[in-house]
Amino acid sequence: MMKKSIILILCVFLIPVAVSAKDVLFKGRPVASDRILLELKSSYNAVSIAQLEDRGWAPQYASFVTGEKLELRRLKSSSASPAASSIRFIAVGVPENMSVARALEKAGKLPFVKAAWPDGRVFAETFEPNDPYYTPYQSNFRQILLPEAWRWTFGEGVTVAVIDTGYNDGLDDGANIIDAYDFWDEDTDVADFIGHGTFVSNVIGEASNNNLGCASIAPAAKIMALKVFSDDPNQEGTSDSYIIQAVDYAVERGADIISMSLGGGAYNGALNSSLQDAYDAGVAIFAASGNEGRDSVEYPAAYSDVIAVGSSKPHAVGANPGRSDFSCYGEKLDLVAPGEYIVQQGKLGGEVGYYGLNGTSMACPHAAGLAALLIALASDKPTPAEIKEVMTENANSGYGGWDPTIGWGEIDAAAAITHYVNQLPNLPPTAGISASPTSGSAPLEVIFSAASSSDPDNNIDSYQWSLPDFSIEHGVNITHVFNEKGTFEVMMTVLDKFGESDSTSITITVSGGSSSDDSDKDDSQCALAHGGDPITASTVSLFAVVYILFKVFSFIGGKQRKNQP
Repeated sequence: MMKKSIILILCVFLIPVAVSAKDVLFKGRPVASDRILLELKSSYNAVSIAQLEDRGWAPQYASFVTGEKLELRRLKSSSASPAASSIRFIAVGVPENMSVARALEKAGKLPFVKAAWPDGRVFAETFEPNDPYYTPYQSNFRQILLPEAWRWTFGEGVTVAVIDTGYNDGLDDGANIIDAYDFWDEDTDVADFIGHGTFVSNVIGEASNNNLGCASIAPAAKIMALKVFSDDPNQEGTSDSYIIQAVDYAVERGADIISMSLGGGAYNGALNSSLQDAYDAGVAIFAASGNEGRDSVEYPAAYSDVIAVGSSKPHAVGANPGRSDFSCYGEKLDLVAPGEYIVQQGKLGGEVGYYGLNGTSMACPHAAGLAALLIALASDKPTPAEIKEVMTENANSGYGGWDPTIGWGEIDAAAAITHYVNQLPNLPPTAGISASPTSGSAPLEVIFSAASSSDPDNNIDSYQWSLPDFSIEHGVNITHVFNEKGTFEVMMTVLDKFGESDSTSITITVSGGSSSDDSDKDDSQCALAHGGDPITASTVSLFAVVYILFKVFSFIGGKQRKNQP
């Protein structure tokens, strides 16, 4: 006869409705150590840029009042210099071995500089969902520093299989349910007559930031609701056989994580083999430690390939965690997570509402949800062992190591995510660009594409195009019309979500139409008007030096003639 595993629901009650390595401190706040920002006087021209370079500075780019950005090499070679009033600032590199304070002092004295400023570091605020019950009732998320993790991910692209009592349709704040199946009745109707599975699933993936109800840990994750309990309230618990089938089903359909808020059975070799196969297939498995308060972890949490999660008491942010009185503990315990007064939407006693539950059943989905956030960050899916290592090594514990009451400690979302991001290998993207056509008569409509760009980590975040009229476009594909003849350079920069970038450019040749140059302009403003080479800033600087030397020698010669008898 099969052993039965009793579902864990302890009690139900109604709730009334930092500085980076490239930063230094300047006047008490972090600023970039290798860059300052210069506001220019109205006398800005190409000579100013040349003077910066001649004096050991490294001009990087100009930022315009329109929010656009242009690399200085393009600005200097442009056939039409923009007005100084259109430039918000020029970013320049700080000379080697020069402090930011000294750089600001020296740059501020340049004759064409209006003011020099440090490039201060501003940090993103942590994400706070707008769900109305988040602030008053979901301190459990703040307890594990979850808002810090939300700065990085919400669990996009991850599937969590919840092996439980099913899931209720029709919730106004429900999770994204996929591939649901009822192993008791062998159909896809997973209606939850107990309410436990719905609640557990919503801890992981309830719809969030929708101005409704509660938030969840990984709201962008998908929930595979696998029902292993009967609709008959007189049928106590479930069987190992159903759990085995659910585990195999989850692996076969590509689940990344399995969460089991159930327990009470004994060791079963067939279930152990199923869990081993899931682990070997790359599925991270979590289970509740049990609610009997004993010094031994219950099965299935006690299986070696399962991460056993106990319950921690509520505490202030940053304080050391403690074990909930009801939470089972012992040598097989891995982690603890909040398991008291956990509020989510569910259907209990036939009524849909927002309820508070206690139990290791509530702690387990906290850990599974954090694993979903970790997996979502990586282009190469981490192994279950890597997930466990990141979560245990970065857990919040006051014991300095493993302890039988709380394992390696309480899950710490901020520490785990930060550590994981820092360890992720991130290769920079490679920019690729094409255009059709690349030449023709004005007006010439050109379709540009960055589709050939690539990223080894599949982390491309955006594409930015710098066009000859100083405008900026975004997107994989753009269209631009050239109305004037000339030779134009279009640059595209591809960025990944970790800030790495690469740029490339393409030249467009336009004939016919009207020239983009005006023969009435000063020669320094229309260097291409007569087909000659453009006058670069270095050329202008050379002319200026020659002119100054000429005036100096003329002055000396004049004084000598005056002093002759």
